[in-house]
Amino acid sequence: MARDYDHLFKLLIIGDSGVGKSSLLLRFADNTFSGSYITTIGVDFKIRTVEINGEKVKLQIWDTAGQERFRTITSTYSHQQMLAWGFAGYVAEHSHLTEDSQHQSVTEKLRLRPSGSSPQPPSQEQNATALMMCQEWDRYYRGTHGVIVVYDVTSAESFVNVKRWLHEINQNCDDVCRILVGNKNDDPDRKVVETEDAYKFAGQMEIQLFETSAKENINVEEMFNCITELVLRAKKENLAKQQQQQQNDVVKLTKNSKRKKRCC
Repeated sequence: MARDYDHLFKLLIIGDSGVGKSSLLLRFADNTFSGSYITTIGVDFKIRTVEINGEKVKLQIWDTAGQERFRTITSTYSHQQMLAWGFAGYVAEHSHLTEDSQHQSVTEKLRLRPSGSSPQPPSQEQNATALMMCQEWDRYYRGTHGVIVVYDVTSAESFVNVKRWLHEINQNCDDVCRILVGNKNDDPDRKVVETEDAYKFAGQMEIQLFETSAKENINVEEMFNCITELVLRAKKENLAKQQQQQQNDVVKLTKNSKRKKRCC
């Protein structure tokens, strides 16, 4: 059966709780908005096909929730400590853990060390938590082509935390396209993150910025089209590089073959 699209991309929406990730997704995918705040549980995604420069692009857009709980772990144990304690071996040994055990609350399962004390090697229970964390991260980021980092223009804290989200992208994705989104940009009296400051930060991070409002449908379509164009361009550039490399390899093989014939 023939495909009804030319490209299939996975986009991931991340950011602090309450910044409007789900609202942006619903506005773009279904053109709907709900003023009632409902916390997203786990992970959800929607599908929409768009046309970019005459090509049909099918987008699988993932709306994530609960990432904040991972910060408790990463702020308690460094990545180096996790490796030193051999979490990888434990993961291999305990790959039979059930879905129920994987989705228990991290904060309930992890015994936090007192502030200022030296971290102790993790218990078996904490190792299981690390396994769950790795599986959750892998589920969120596996196969991602583009990431939308969202903050709330009425929340300075959510803007400050953007750096953490960008760092998480770097930790979990290779050469992924990124875009920064300041949502809830529909009430000037409540806005605390100034546009000028946001653009300055975006320039420093070498990332494009869009200020949006899912409520008023401001810049939502433009933002999603932009990240799609970035991903599509990156794909074509990578394909061009691969083709050039293949051509170079053929030339090298041809030259080597001619040299061997001369020697004979």
